[in-house]
Amino acid sequence: QSSGSMGEQQSLAMQILTATAICCVYMAVGPFLMVLNKEILDKVGFKYPMLVSSLGLIFATVVTHGMRAAGKLELKFKGQIDQRFWLEKCLPVGLCHAATLAF
Repeated sequence: QSSGSMGEQQSLAMQILTATAICCVYMAVGPFLMVLNKEILDKVGFKYPMLVSSLGLIFATVVTHGMRAAGKLELKFKGQIDQRFWLEKCLPVGLCHAATLAF
C-alpha cells in the first residue's frame, strides 16, 4: 500500500472513532438531562416546566450564535434560506415542537 492510502485509512478510522465517541456522549447526556429535569421539577419543586424545557433550546441558541460570531461555525446553506423557505419549512417545525412542549 502507498503511504497516501495508509494516511487516508488512518484519517477515515479517526473520523469513525470521533463520530462514535460523539454519539456515545450524546446517548449518555440525553437520559442524564431527563433525570436531572425530573429532579428539578419534582424534588426541588420548581413550578415552571416550560422554562426547564426551554433552557436547553436557549443554551443551544446562545452557543450556536456565539460559535458563528467567533467564526467557528460555517453556514453551508446560507444562500438557500430566504424568508419563504423559513416560513414554509422552519416555522412549522418550530411551532410543532413548541406545541409538544405545551400540550
